[in-house]
Amino acid sequence: MDREIKVQGPVARDGQPFRPNVEAAEQPGAWIADCSADILPARTNWRSAQLGLSLHMVTRCTLDHLQGYEHSRPVRIGNAAYQQLQLDIYGEMMDSIYLANKYGDPISYAGWQEVQRILEWLGKNWQRADQGIWEVRGGAREFLHSRLMCWVAFDRALRLAQKRSLSAPFEAWLRTRDAIRKDIFTNFWDDDLRSFVQSKGTKDVDASVLLMPLMRFISPVDPMWRSTMQAIEARLVEDTLVRRYEAERTHVDGIPGGEGSFTACSFWYIECLARAGELEKAQLLFEKLLGYANHLGLYSEQIPYSSSRGNYARAGVPVTRRQIERQIVGRPNRVNQWQLNSVWA
Repeated sequence: MDREIKVQGPVARDGQPFRPNVEAAEQPGAWIADCSADILPARTNWRSAQLGLSLHMVTRCTLDHLQGYEHSRPVRIGNAAYQQLQLDIYGEMMDSIYLANKYGDPISYAGWQEVQRILEWLGKNWQRADQGIWEVRGGAREFLHSRLMCWVAFDRALRLAQKRSLSAPFEAWLRTRDAIRKDIFTNFWDDDLRSFVQSKGTKDVDASVLLMPLMRFISPVDPMWRSTMQAIEARLVEDTLVRRYEAERTHVDGIPGGEGSFTACSFWYIECLARAGELEKAQLLFEKLLGYANHLGLYSEQIPYSSSRGNYARAGVPVTRRQIERQIVGRPNRVNQWQLNSVWA
């Protein structure tokens, strides 16, 4: 597949492409200082600290006097998820800090002290049930994605401390990281399905596990991962579109009815294919998925199978798309290149 993929990125009203805020990304210490004072669940949830909103602004309520877009009642404002425990956010935070240190300015002394304080709390709480990445309303569970991101938190902290010669409780972090890894392989693998499952004690699959090889937890060519991909393809994938989970069958989200595909999951799936060396399939599905963007190059968070309507994500989908572009767009002799790069590193 030698043809060039022409990709149009998101554009602003003046027709110019959006530019990332590189300055903010290069100052991880300032970002940690801004949010760490309220990051521990003992005080409040990081989601509310991250949003920087007062509680009266995020408390969920229904506006009955509004009919909604094309009569799509109920119209709601706020986000009740600010009260939830979501353990995955600590892995996302530490991965961001690690990358910011890799490509930007080194972390400050005060910032690293805050990281240690946060991980001390996480070391005592990573086994708890939570609402997870999807902010489910069907009750807290021990979700694989949350467990995975707790592993990421300690893994990235260890990597950063070693690379920057930072002081840290290395033995405690190593024990915790390895304990989480053992827990995932022991309690989230189903021999009957030959797949990793959504949460402990279930036989449900979930597209969030597609992040396992992307987070460097497992090789994209590991036999356990290949069979997990087959289970996801059988249950959640339709052409280039991927659902988060089987909503109508599992009722994990606590909301009646089904839902369409989730765009970020579709991009994760394509990147997993590419990392496993299935470049031609990945490129074909990527080209198809590009067709779901609007005239500004933006994607709705969800894509119903019957239409293209949905909320427009602020960052997750564009960032995910750019990751795939770096993998499969503009590479000379791309198939051979991916054969070289498909080994987990």
